[in-house]
Amino acid sequence: MLSATNEIGNPMLRPIESRNWDASVQYHLPGDVAWVSLAGFHKSLEGLLFETVEQGANATFAGARFDRYTTITVANTGSSHVSGVEIAGRYDFLAAPAPFDGFGVLTNTAFRDSSISTPTLPGARPLVNQADLIYTAQLYYETERFQVSLAYDYQGRAARSHDWSTPTENNFREPLSRLDLKIIFDFDDNWRATLSGRVRSSRS
Repeated sequence: MLSATNEIGNPMLRPIESRNWDASVQYHLPGDVAWVSLAGFHKSLEGLLFETVEQGANATFAGARFDRYTTITVANTGSSHVSGVEIAGRYDFLAAPAPFDGFGVLTNTAFRDSSISTPTLPGARPLVNQADLIYTAQLYYETERFQVSLAYDYQGRAARSHDWSTPTENNFREPLSRLDLKIIFDFDDNWRATLSGRVRSSRS
């Protein structure tokens, strides 16, 4: 069996267009010990690129006949969007007795929705790597010369690529989580020591 794959350009590609809207509010507690914020955003996109694959049989190309012939090219999608809401907050325990007045917490949570449409699919699909839920929780301790932080990050299930050439539900990665530890010590104004570590986890 004789087979061939041919990648061709597309002179009919349109430029990618993006329109963005966002709004946010933030409130600081008295004494500047804490703040909370709420933000919303929406991005509409037109003409994102995707790869399309066409399979043929008994095709002739450049004078040669192939039993199987594959053509790969790039095309524009239809419309796509990303929208969501983000909630964040920070609190410093400045009123706690020493040495606990160096502690603080920081949290951030985002809820997102995204979609992209292509001519090869019967319906819209999520944008690549746009999880519907992302959150971070961080505990930290700071003094004049010493800092330590422990942060946990989570990203929900998301599309792993824009390879939507065939209608399939398998183009997704599983949720991801990450734990980060960072320690910083300043010996003086010129010397600083940093130690960091990270643990990642994903469900296969």
